[in-house]
Amino acid sequence: MTALTKKTLLAAPILCISAEVQALEADLYNTYSANSAKTSIISATCGSTTNSSGCYGSATLGSFRRACAMVATSKVEKREPNGSTTYRRQIVVMDKGAQTGAQVMLSIYRETQTLTSNEDVTVSTSKIKTLTLPLVGGPSASCFLARNSAGFYVGTDKSPNAVRVSSTFAVATLPGFSPPVPVASISVMQNGFVSVTHKSGSRSGFSLFRNDGSLELSGGGDEFVVGNQNGAVIPGTTMSSASIPTATTSGTLLDAQAHPVASNGKSVVRNSAGVVVHDGVQDFHFANK
Repeated sequence: MTALTKKTLLAAPILCISAEVQALEADLYNTYSANSAKTSIISATCGSTTNSSGCYGSATLGSFRRACAMVATSKVEKREPNGSTTYRRQIVVMDKGAQTGAQVMLSIYRETQTLTSNEDVTVSTSKIKTLTLPLVGGPSASCFLARNSAGFYVGTDKSPNAVRVSSTFAVATLPGFSPPVPVASISVMQNGFVSVTHKSGSRSGFSLFRNDGSLELSGGGDEFVVGNQNGAVIPGTTMSSASIPTATTSGTLLDAQAHPVASNGKSVVRNSAGVVVHDGVQDFHFANK
């Protein structure tokens, strides 16, 4: 259990990605499509290089009991002796289960994109780990998933504690409150600060973690952080049940139509082109000026 603590705010570490990785990521993209039961997800890699364009590969992730959220790590570059360059990252899928009271599971996949010497692209995806987490899921559970350099932060509104899964797949239960208050949101800033917010009626509390996983502060209230790309779920709202997208830092809900959608059907997502607002019926695009 946690009491109010606070320490001096220090500058977070800056994450650097090479220009070539940025260039490849700018020209290649992955789309994901879940089936209606959320038991499998199709990943497709498409885009263009200097000499080619189109879709370069696809993979089926699963099977799951009921997938509910996804997040991806940043790509890591490696030069190969044959002149090609590989870019590896992890794709993480949260599975809340199809039965009431089911335990949450986390599946971790390794995706490898290879840029050959003639600028062609090959893609391979393989599962590297499945973890059963000490979290209560089930079909009515809302799923929360985010990541920073310390690992993946996972929670549901059926459990009073979130957990963090490290790069070595060690599972640590994060602080909660007394009396217990369920998790209501997990969100992340671009500099790696992660908020885990708890809320039930008039009772609320939150914990803020630094990019290295250390606790920055904790106390009463329903504070949360907001990143500069995916919209954050406001604590106390519930997610509707429908279908898709993904991100590299904050998790994406598979139980949401086209965007992370709150119970009022509205959402907002930002990218380099502007802002997309979904009002529950249609998208409105606002371009950057």
